[in-house]
Amino acid sequence: MGFVLAGLTLWALRLFEVGGLAPVVIGQALFTLCYGFLLRAFATTLRAGQEPLITNIARRVRGTVLPPDINRYTRNVTLLWVAVFAAQLVLSVALLLLAPLAWWAAFVTWISPLSVVLVFALEFVVRRILLRHHPRDRLRDLAKVLRMTLAEAGK
Repeated sequence: MGFVLAGLTLWALRLFEVGGLAPVVIGQALFTLCYGFLLRAFATTLRAGQEPLITNIARRVRGTVLPPDINRYTRNVTLLWVAVFAAQLVLSVALLLLAPLAWWAAFVTWISPLSVVLVFALEFVVRRILLRHHPRDRLRDLAKVLRMTLAEAGK
C-alpha cells in the first residue's frame, strides 16, 4: 500500500509541477481530505433520526441513556465541530487562492492544528462549567469506547 501511495504522490508531483506548486496542491488535497472526512463524519450524524457523534460517544462512555441536558450539550458540541471543520476548509481554500502562499502554509501547518487544540481545550472548560453537576467521565473509559468502535469498524 505504501508503494502505491508513493507512486501516486510522484505521479501527482509530475502532473501538477507548475511553477513548483506541486507540494502546495498535494498539501491542500491532503488537508481537504482530512478535514473533509471529519466534516462529513460529524455532519452526517446531525441528520434527522441520527444520533450526533459526540452524543453517541458520551452515551457509550457512560453506558446508559444520557440526561436531556447532556444530550443537548453533546449535540451542540457535534455542531461546533462541524462548524470548525467547515471553517478550516473554507479558510484554507480562501488563503490558497487569495493570500500570499506563506499565509496559507502558516494556516495549514500551524494555525489550523493549534485552533483544533484550542477548541478542544475551550470545550473541556465549558463542559466542566455547564455540566458540573454530572459525574465526570474518565479518559480511560473514552479510550476503551474508541478502541471498541475501531474494532467494530474493522469487522
